[in-house]
Amino acid sequence: MNPTTGQVVLLPPLVDHVQTGFHAIGYVPASMEYKAVIFCPLSAMYDKRWCYILNVGVDKSWRKVEFESTTPLRLHQLMISEGFMHWAHPTTNQVLTVNLETETFTETPGPNPNPVAAGTGNVNNIYLSTGRYLSLLRCCGDESTGKGGMEKEGRFFIGGSQGKIRTIRYPT
Repeated sequence: MNPTTGQVVLLPPLVDHVQTGFHAIGYVPASMEYKAVIFCPLSAMYDKRWCYILNVGVDKSWRKVEFESTTPLRLHQLMISEGFMHWAHPTTNQVLTVNLETETFTETPGPNPNPVAAGTGNVNNIYLSTGRYLSLLRCCGDESTGKGGMEKEGRFFIGGSQGKIRTIRYPT
């Protein structure tokens, strides 16, 4: 159901009997269409990966689309914006992006998972969608020996075309 219009559209069944795990619906501004995408995690056992794409309200059946990727398809953090779907993998720092208009895939490596900024503390990647592009906010902190386990300082890697590392000291 479209929460804005209240319109309900039934999607056709997927003909292939595959395990599906990752699915989403995104809007393509250029064509003013919605597209549904289903990723098949078992395709990782083969040389090529694939997903199924459907133009919602237009197509009568799903299209199988193959793509190359080294990103494990156990993707968790999904962002949809301006006709793009971005899946960020939590441990490999890879981002898989689908351009919904052209139905093309790109894979982007994130920064080294153990940068100087990370030290020995916790690292948390937060991706911010800015339309076609993503910015990465990497929160890194060293655990304190006191203050109830609160972090005493945090370092943030802000990625984009010009990544920078900033250190913020918390009041003690």
